[in-house]
Amino acid sequence: MKKDIMMISVLGLFLVQNTYSFTPNIDQINNAMLLQDKSVISSQIMKLDSKELSKKYANNQEEYLEYIQEFVEKTKLWELITRRETMKIVMNLGWKKINTVCRGNFKDVTSDDWGCKYVESALDAGMISKADTFRPNDTTSKIEALKLVLKSKGIQKFVETDNWKRDYVETAFQYGIIKTEFYDYDATPNRAWIFDIAAATIKQEGKIKTRMNEKLMSDEAL
Repeated sequence: MKKDIMMISVLGLFLVQNTYSFTPNIDQINNAMLLQDKSVISSQIMKLDSKELSKKYANNQEEYLEYIQEFVEKTKLWELITRRETMKIVMNLGWKKINTVCRGNFKDVTSDDWGCKYVESALDAGMISKADTFRPNDTTSKIEALKLVLKSKGIQKFVETDNWKRDYVETAFQYGIIKTEFYDYDATPNRAWIFDIAAATIKQEGKIKTRMNEKLMSDEAL
C-alpha cells in the first residue's frame, strides 16, 4: 500500500515533467518491474529489483522519481514492439530453451542478428511456423502478441471455434489475463500493453492452472 501511495505521488510529478504523449500508470510500471525481476526483460535495465527499490527510496521521493523516469525511458513503454523483440520476451516468459547457434532458418534473420537465437528457438518450440522470411522489424499485432504469450505459458484455449483470433481473446478473458475483450486484432500495441498481458500470466498462474484443470475435468465428463 505504501509503495502504491508513493508511486501515485511520483506519477503526479512525472506527468508534469515527461515529454511523451504516453504516461504509464502504476500497474504498467509495476508490471514492467515484475518482468524485470523475473528476467523476462533485461535485468540490466535497472540494477534494483522492485523490493529493493521500495526500500531504498522509501523516504526520498525526488530520487524515486528520477529512478522511475529512467526506468520508463529504458523500457520504452510507449513504443511499438517488433516481432524480433516479442520473440525474446515470450521465450524468456515461458522459460524456453534458447539456442546458442543460428542455423539460418529465415532469410531475413541472419547469424549476426541478436534476435536470431530467440526466433529460431521459437520455431523449434512450435511457437511460430516455418517460412522463408520472418519480418523481424515488423511490429507485432495485439492478437499475435496475445497468442504467443499464451503459447509460451502453455495456456490451452478455453474455446475452439473457426475464429482463432476470437478464441485467443476469449481464452485470455476467461483466465483473467485481459480485463476486457477486444476486437481490433491487428492493431499494434505498445510495449506496456504486451508487458501487461505477460505479467498477468505470472500473477494469475495459480488461478489459470486451476481453471484449466476444472475445464479439462468438465470436458472429460461430457
